[in-house]
Amino acid sequence: MSKKYPSNQELARKLKNVAAVYEILDEGFFKIRAYKNAADAVEHSNEEMKDIWERGSLQKVPGIGASMAQHIADIFKNGKSEHIDKVLEKVPTTVYKLLELPGVGPKTAARLAYELKLSNPKTLFKDLKKAAADNRIAELEGFGAKSQDEIVDAISRFKKTSKQEKRILLGHALPVSDKFIAYMKQSSAVDSIEGLGSLRRKKGTVGDLDFTVVTSEPKKVVEHFTQWDEVQKILAAGENTARIIHTTGIQIDIKTTKPEEYGSMLQHFTGSKEHNIALREYAQKKNLSLSEKGIKGVKSGKVAKYSTEKQFYNALGMDWIPPEMRENKGEIELAIKHDLTNLVKLKDVKGDLHIHSDFPIESSHDLGRDSMEQIVSRALRLGYQYIAFSEHNPKKGLSDEKKLELVTKKKEKIFKLKTELTVFNSLEVDILPDGTLPLSDKTMELLDFVIVSIHSSFRQSRQDMTKRILAGLSHPKAKIMGHPTGRLIQQRESVEADWDQIFRFCAKHNKAMEINGSDQRLDLPEDLAREANGLGVKFALGTDAHSVGGLDNMQFAISVARRAWLEPKDVVNTWSVDKFKAWLYDK
Repeated sequence: MSKKYPSNQELARKLKNVAAVYEILDEGFFKIRAYKNAADAVEHSNEEMKDIWERGSLQKVPGIGASMAQHIADIFKNGKSEHIDKVLEKVPTTVYKLLELPGVGPKTAARLAYELKLSNPKTLFKDLKKAAADNRIAELEGFGAKSQDEIVDAISRFKKTSKQEKRILLGHALPVSDKFIAYMKQSSAVDSIEGLGSLRRKKGTVGDLDFTVVTSEPKKVVEHFTQWDEVQKILAAGENTARIIHTTGIQIDIKTTKPEEYGSMLQHFTGSKEHNIALREYAQKKNLSLSEKGIKGVKSGKVAKYSTEKQFYNALGMDWIPPEMRENKGEIELAIKHDLTNLVKLKDVKGDLHIHSDFPIESSHDLGRDSMEQIVSRALRLGYQYIAFSEHNPKKGLSDEKKLELVTKKKEKIFKLKTELTVFNSLEVDILPDGTLPLSDKTMELLDFVIVSIHSSFRQSRQDMTKRILAGLSHPKAKIMGHPTGRLIQQRESVEADWDQIFRFCAKHNKAMEINGSDQRLDLPEDLAREANGLGVKFALGTDAHSVGGLDNMQFAISVARRAWLEPKDVVNTWSVDKFKAWLYDK
């Protein structure tokens, strides 16, 4: 039986609990901040920390220092960290369960546990509701009837949604965000509106959806917001801010701002915690203080306001930093030197190389839902110059003759398509556990190229998986490694492999790593993509579309590419069709 490692969410929760203990015991600001920063880094990582640990790269993660990296490594290596476990033993386990309730902080949780004698985690919420029914929470010093009602409501919300432990996939969050923005713009009081935080940075998963709204009439904006017919519950509605629960269970917050402070507000609430801390430290050396209101001179006390982020960053002597880069991974230093990367954009993409049509290829995997003609029509509307139909290979049990027949028919079908698009005949081909590909060389010759992918036996050893991937990529027709790590966000960990060796092989032999745009994959993850880019590897952005609508997944592939600091020159399907063909057929 394979060893079970904690997920990012489980690990982040453990680190948050340690921070909570230190806060309850008044153990000091720096200890609390260290664990909170580490928890944020883990929770917001697009890659599983277990995979980062296996590469020996924990200390490269912003927010994780040497001692924290050692504690996390102990958890993965030994199943526990003696230091962390010793800290967690200092308060009752019911405290940690209470912290899962929205709005309940460490000291409140501790007081409830101790003063109401809540010692049984299994009956905790039942006991807490009984205490409320007996009015015992309201009678605690500093609580009152309102606090008691809020705690009861928090229990109901927690039980109903059970989403406190799971962040939202970007692909699920963006449709809600787009619909919300469209609704808010219906109000004449809304001058402009923009997402904040991990949503604006296009992280693979996001928490609550936060927005800033420019307005001279904040009261009208709040009223309009709370009157949306998709509001499930209003949590708060003040003069300048409001918070609701959407019908999907997602929490949405707005912060209104004046036009002259818009740039400062955007900057303050967009970057990661690590980016903002580093920026503040840089500003302090210039005797400046940063806030959502603007930049304050420490000596003069005057606050300069900025209506755009560009003005804000320029005032610090640096270039504007794209939101996706704001993770404190060297972007501030480059901005100061005016040497920021020209990030790839959606409009740079000239073709989609990973599309599944409904052509009856008799695959053991899922077929696409739409015809080649429908997909071609959509690709033309997207302005593409070329596409590739990369259905899954025919199933393993078929004879070589049957596979050859099916691929021949597919080639003939593509040849008969009437379109100005260049259409490549490709397949997504399984790399079998022994490294072989389930198609004969004769069948392979009918294809322009293949995407090779792992679809089974994900838990092979690091050595065997590396050997398997290199064998699959060694075939002359194998030009792209599809969704390389095999991960499914929040569902399946990445395969274990020697990525440095694989990347060096790809760079030497002219193979590309895919950045898969499926919102459950976003694979290759950005950190690995940056490593690969540093070794000279090229990338292919693919939607893995199984329908016409799936072609819109390119925006998610672009988000990962931008977070990996890729430029158009690094991505083969931003090239012209002639340049792409030259790369494709280069041996």
